Amino acid sequence: MNGQKCRFQHLSGARQQDIKKGKPPCTFFLQGACRKEDSCTFAHVNQAPVTVLNHPGPRDPRSSIPCTFFQRGICNKGGDCPFGHDIAGSVSISETPWAGSYPPTKLQNENDSSRTIGRATVLFTDGFSLSTLSLPSDFSAVSMSGMSADVSVREILGLLEACGFPEVPSDCVHLMRIPQKSTQTAHVKLRDPDFAEKFLQCLGGVFFLQDDDKPVQISVLQVGGETESGMNRLQLTGITCTWYNPSKVAYLQYGTGGHATMVLERFKKLLSKDLRNRKLDITYQPVGSLRVGNLDPCTTEAELRRFLPDPQPLKVTWGPRSHKLTAKQLEDKARAKIESQGTLVEWVITTHTGGSRTKAVAKFTEAEAARNAVREMNDTVLDITSNDKLRVSPLVSIKLSVSYRILQTLRPQLDALAKQSWASNYVSIKCYEPLGKLYTQVRIFGQSKGPVADAKSAVEKLLAGHVAVDGGTPISDAFFFKPSSKEFLDGLMTTHSVFIHQDLRKTILRLYGDHANIDKAEQALATKRAELKVQSHTIILDAETLAFALKGGLRQIIAALGKDRVKMDIISNPKRITVKGSELHLAQVHEMLQTQASLPFESRAAALSLTDENEDMCPVCWTPPDEPFRTACDHVYCNSCLVSQCTSADVFPVQCLGDAGTCNKPLTLGSLKQILSVSEYGNVLQASLASHLRSRPTEFQYCPTPDCNRFYRVSPLTKPRTFDCDGCLSSLCTSCHNVTHDGLSCEAYTALVKAEAAGEKELEQWKKDHDVRDCPKCSVPIEKSYGCNHMTCVSCGTHICWFCMKTFTSSGATYDHMQRSHRGTGLF
Repeated sequence: MNGQKCRFQHLSGARQQDIKKGKPPCTFFLQGACRKEDSCTFAHVNQAPVTVLNHPGPRDPRSSIPCTFFQRGICNKGGDCPFGHDIAGSVSISETPWAGSYPPTKLQNENDSSRTIGRATVLFTDGFSLSTLSLPSDFSAVSMSGMSADVSVREILGLLEACGFPEVPSDCVHLMRIPQKSTQTAHVKLRDPDFAEKFLQCLGGVFFLQDDDKPVQISVLQVGGETESGMNRLQLTGITCTWYNPSKVAYLQYGTGGHATMVLERFKKLLSKDLRNRKLDITYQPVGSLRVGNLDPCTTEAELRRFLPDPQPLKVTWGPRSHKLTAKQLEDKARAKIESQGTLVEWVITTHTGGSRTKAVAKFTEAEAARNAVREMNDTVLDITSNDKLRVSPLVSIKLSVSYRILQTLRPQLDALAKQSWASNYVSIKCYEPLGKLYTQVRIFGQSKGPVADAKSAVEKLLAGHVAVDGGTPISDAFFFKPSSKEFLDGLMTTHSVFIHQDLRKTILRLYGDHANIDKAEQALATKRAELKVQSHTIILDAETLAFALKGGLRQIIAALGKDRVKMDIISNPKRITVKGSELHLAQVHEMLQTQASLPFESRAAALSLTDENEDMCPVCWTPPDEPFRTACDHVYCNSCLVSQCTSADVFPVQCLGDAGTCNKPLTLGSLKQILSVSEYGNVLQASLASHLRSRPTEFQYCPTPDCNRFYRVSPLTKPRTFDCDGCLSSLCTSCHNVTHDGLSCEAYTALVKAEAAGEKELEQWKKDHDVRDCPKCSVPIEKSYGCNHMTCVSCGTHICWFCMKTFTSSGATYDHMQRSHRGTGLF
């Protein structure tokens, strides 16, 4: 009765049925972010429906266990489900998208459009104008694991407030229950790049949230860059540590040299050369003895004799231990060294106990700590009585999103590349199954940025496919990117056993499959392109011909040639008419323009007076609209003309050209979504982002690596940050744009770079003045002060002809070359 004045919620009949059927509430609607409205398959209610308990009756013990199907929104049992349907505390055990930011997010205007492009989350407004841009580096997040199952979001918000982060919205905290351990893990993400660091400084790596003995572990979460196909994460917080364990040497004395040689040969034929998980190293020692290295310090003479082939040695003599410290003491010392560089969240020994070498994987809360550990702790001594050193290497991991159809096509090549990468550089490549999704991921990981980057480039080269070309230029005709081309492209893929990906961002076709089949498909595309090809001519309009065209002349030209052959562009400067057709059609348009331009004004006015001033005219082509589309500002366009204006735009916002180009109101996103295809709409959004970045060089910079399209936010010199590019794996300072320089200010590092550059320039000049050259093999500088032109590098032993700097394996070959090629040795 009260209608819209009623202060209670009025649910539609469909929504009432949703509740009766037990449909789970839409979590996006509760956050004000659901865009599906009545088409949404979940219930749109402002709060969770109240469950009424029927008493008396026993309570089902399963009701305290969260229903995982309900948490994912797919439970179809409703109120009959025996497990708990708790709205406030239920979250998926799997990682969920972030629902909010800090400060609280505001509801978006219905004309706004949020997109994830590359690593950036971008909000667009009318006219494709960019409103806000968020990068992963604008946020920071922490993970708190091991919390009791009864810890609530409210308690975590109180903890945040106590650490200096008041008024954090609840949707910034996500609880994940782990039923197997009866614990919870909380992820907290705020729009504050310093949040994680400050939070860790406040609480440390471990703290106790409640009055119990359960420690809560805190670690920094990597905020990955999200793409439309999934997350693209670069992990740089891990390192690997390796060191040798204590060992000893035994010297075996035999009666004759023949006996020692016989034992050595029999040892080489043993199926297993391991004793106490150690691969023994046996060498012959003159005269009649063997040296057995890499023995476990606890190995006894009896054990060694049982292991050795006959004949038995006459005498066994033990050498000194390699280390004074025990294996456990070496591990403790290695861990202490690593922990001195930052907070560890993980320390895992990956090798068998008792082996000759120990390998550990350590993970820090921050990437900077991992870099410091590699720089400061690599090649350091663990035991002063041994020459062995601790080896510390970075652990680099990158995940790439890929279409599963492309992955299926490339699987044989990726498997071969994985074997090659492991054999040559110990870099692993792993492909994940998509679990019913259109996209999956390929993970590349190893211990060094260089080899991982090389493997990543090789994988990306495969994923990029073969770009279809015709006569050396990419095939980018509009036909191949329209829905009408689907039947043709599907036929090609079936006929030639290839996969064709329409790259709408670059307007190119990528082909995947066998090389011979790719060649056949490419030829078929070129043939189709020839069939579609039509000559295009451009006529630049001067003041008189432009006035004629705008006042009805273009209508006369279109009436003579047809609308598909003639378009007028009043957006570009100078204004122009495009004619598609033969030279005859071009000449016909030229003649009409020149004839009208030469007529007296009265004759031209009479010829054009037939135009109905009240008739709607498309503001792009100045003809009655074909497939008319009316904008929010009440101007009528041809459907194709409006699409052309938007897709060719390079200045934003895109404005209405009505009222002879004076309207200038931004075209609403609601209107543009109706007129543009999904791919066209996305391409214009990307063009708007590119324009935004180009016009703000002091705010954003692209990664300097060639062909890398990642970008970062510039930070002030007073607060430099590190940009770890997940595209090329380079690490940059966001203030001075040099490589990362942990521990040095931007000013100091820039001065150091300049000094090194100046020093290198002076060194190069000195080398030129004194005829100092670098060895062609090892690059060590060599100075020739006297003698002939046969030089030998003292570093690598390479023989060099000083005349031409060719290298040889022996001095004889060098002299032969000089006599044959240079008629002498140059001795004087």
